[in-house]
Amino acid sequence: MPARSNDFQAVVYFIRSQVDADAVVTKSVMLPDRTGSGLREVDVLITSRARDGRQVRIGSSAVITARSRT
Repeated sequence: MPARSNDFQAVVYFIRSQVDADAVVTKSVMLPDRTGSGLREVDVLITSRARDGRQVRIGSSAVITARSRT
């Protein structure tokens, strides 16, 4: 699956990259899903270290919804 990006993802990527100077921010990453049976795409992945040295990974997905015409 090719890496994709849209304007919203770019904004989220920029904001998240400012959260922690040591954090690694990556766009369009495939991660194992909760069941372990397949892969799931997250739009932005932030990888950092907690104070105790454990790795912390935060995935975020952008959802675009259309307004209903009323």
